Amino acid sequence: MRSPLRHDRRRLTARPRAAAALCIALVSIAACERSSKSGGDSTVTAAPLPDTSGVVATNAGWNADAGSILLVAGDVPGLGEVIFPEVTDSSFGDSTLMDLAPVRGAQVTLFSRRGEVANATVIGEDTTAEADSSDDACEDWPLVRLRNESRGPTAAWTIGLVAGHAHSMPLDSMDHLPRADSIRLATEVVRLAEGLPDDTAQAFRGLPFYVRTVRRFHPAAGIDALVADLSRRINQEADPREEQLLLVAERDSGKAKGPWHASFSERASGHEGTVETHDVLAGVTVGAAQRPTLVLAHYVGDGVAYALLERNGAGRWERRWVSASSGCAQ
Repeated sequence: MRSPLRHDRRRLTARPRAAAALCIALVSIAACERSSKSGGDSTVTAAPLPDTSGVVATNAGWNADAGSILLVAGDVPGLGEVIFPEVTDSSFGDSTLMDLAPVRGAQVTLFSRRGEVANATVIGEDTTAEADSSDDACEDWPLVRLRNESRGPTAAWTIGLVAGHAHSMPLDSMDHLPRADSIRLATEVVRLAEGLPDDTAQAFRGLPFYVRTVRRFHPAAGIDALVADLSRRINQEADPREEQLLLVAERDSGKAKGPWHASFSERASGHEGTVETHDVLAGVTVGAAQRPTLVLAHYVGDGVAYALLERNGAGRWERRWVSASSGCAQ
């Protein structure tokens, strides 16, 4: 199975773009009236439009309380990719937005799906992968070397954030449950998926869902939650198609057998080799407000992008930010 933390599967094709606002100075009517009363001719000249040719649009939505960067574990131990939240697809590689100078020496906390793993320091850029790469069609985030600052060896990690900006929100896999409980939970997740109101892909209607993963967590006091990946397939030899579904649900933790209620869902469908898929990398609470947040990887083709899925005060989850996508052009 390919690593879910590198650019070897799926590429996102669209990202939000920030637009630069232009303003035009207005001349007041009262000023015109005063000019006409004086009997003199007056010429009104509009203020020149601001020059936006050098303005770089930045990626919106990142929660500043999460710090200035997102780290994602590389294939090699001790290395991490630096994802700059401001970078868009069109500004990928811009040296002004991807400057590693402020990152060197940064203290970071490393997380896995199961919680906090270690503390580390960014000690410098790793250029090995850049020197070994000869494919100009591939665009990757810069790699940095990390020094473990914890007493024990660094365990496997998935993401990192600047120290002091987030705390762990452990995700417990369904695989760790007794078999009967696992089957019961999977059945409940399928029931939720079948009852979602936005089932617009008619070709998949009525087909059974396959539960890929279910992870449980506690986003707030008194609340149980789960995040699940499901899929449905049309097994046509000439054109095999697939639908992917990401689902978040919650229930009152005081009701162990109470019903789950869907809080977020997102679908993607297409050819099984190119349809967008996703992976939950970690759960954290961000900032002083301890905002529950899921960090996701999205794969399309040979590319990957990262996203923050955030819980609002009403118990709903929403996609707050999506990174630029990296990987190889098709």
